[in-house]
Amino acid sequence: MAERLVVFADQAAASNDASTSSYQLLALPPALLTHLVASTSTSTAPFEVRGDGTDSAVLVTESQTYSLRGVQNSNSLCVCTGSSSRAAASSNGSSSSRKRWFGARDSAVSDGEGDLDDDGSEDKLAPAKRKRDEPRIEIETVLHETLELVPAVARLEKLEGLLRGTEYTGDETPESGEGRLKQPFTFASLRSRLPASDAEIRQALSRHRVVTHHGFLRPLPPAYLLQLLPAVLSALPLPARLAHPDRAAGKKSLQQKGKSHKASSDVAADPLRVDADEQDLLGALDAVECSDEEIARQFLEFFGTRDGSGKRSKWDLDALALVKELGIVLLAQGGFGQQPAGPFLGQWKSLAGGFAPVCELSLLVGLHLFRPAPISSVQYLPPSRLAPDPATRFSELFALQPRWLEAEMSLFVDDLTGGDKKKRDALVLKFVRKVKEKEVTYWTARNLWG
Repeated sequence: MAERLVVFADQAAASNDASTSSYQLLALPPALLTHLVASTSTSTAPFEVRGDGTDSAVLVTESQTYSLRGVQNSNSLCVCTGSSSRAAASSNGSSSSRKRWFGARDSAVSDGEGDLDDDGSEDKLAPAKRKRDEPRIEIETVLHETLELVPAVARLEKLEGLLRGTEYTGDETPESGEGRLKQPFTFASLRSRLPASDAEIRQALSRHRVVTHHGFLRPLPPAYLLQLLPAVLSALPLPARLAHPDRAAGKKSLQQKGKSHKASSDVAADPLRVDADEQDLLGALDAVECSDEEIARQFLEFFGTRDGSGKRSKWDLDALALVKELGIVLLAQGGFGQQPAGPFLGQWKSLAGGFAPVCELSLLVGLHLFRPAPISSVQYLPPSRLAPDPATRFSELFALQPRWLEAEMSLFVDDLTGGDKKKRDALVLKFVRKVKEKEVTYWTARNLWG
């Protein structure tokens, strides 16, 4: 077996070499490895590391976010280059002057068999020098850590703040003056600022009702939505069960006759799809300062799908989602304090028009906190407004209400774990004490964050 000289690269010389590579081990799950191999023929990178300067870096695919964590290697890995690659680099003049940590320098390498003393005689005890063309291995670096990927929940808390000041209200953006908006984001410029995948960012933009105007992202503010939503609801034909509630109730009772009794569900629990003519919808939106048809169609896409196959385009809209959005906007306008439940429901039903029967607080589950009589108040409480840190989140929730039912509190913590029940149970075990009273189990604070 041929011998090879192993030497360490000169770090000082390498630091001055712009072409010097750095290395990091990355362990890929099998699914991601398959995706990487399958995407080698495409021009776009299958993975990307994202995150602002204040964020923890994450690796994202088109639809999934992974957090990066470092794991110490039990055995260090040496990254080496052979004599052939070093010779190629030398021919380019990039490493001809590089020194070695161990072994003779290239400039001292000769074809002689040994060292000479001062008197010119050969020193028999000195180690034989290596010939210039003898094979050698150069250790570029030693890696002691491997990065592992862990599926993570996309953190998009900054999205609302980044888009603030770029709202679309149907008017042209002022060119100058006090009312001038800040420079809006494009999708390309926004995606580099958020530690999330493209699919997750697009879903968040849809939830925040963000439209694209001349290539820029523009959120629709609550005051503007409060004009658009009632206009669309007024243009929708009423379903039979709302237009003729007595007839629908009688038909339902006949269908249930002879069957075992079941608790009747709320009207709001049933699906409510409505077909509407596009021109009727665009006309209704135009009447409330939404004359841009492209913006109007983007708004309608939040709640349904368009069918343009016929002579007149039609929309299949989720009327229940429109009514729910109207309730959310009204809650948000009331701020984050408590507001009387009666007046809130009255205003909601008034704006919903013929869809008033489905205006129930059960539609807003997971977005509000209801306090029954004698207080009878409702408080806007979206999970996005709560702290992303688990300890702080539980502290905030128990400050609002000292004890919770599991079904109620889980709605406000599931976003921390992406709906993973095992992860949620781990958080509950850490921050919650379960108390049983009269066959009912309540969640109370464990008080570990004081």
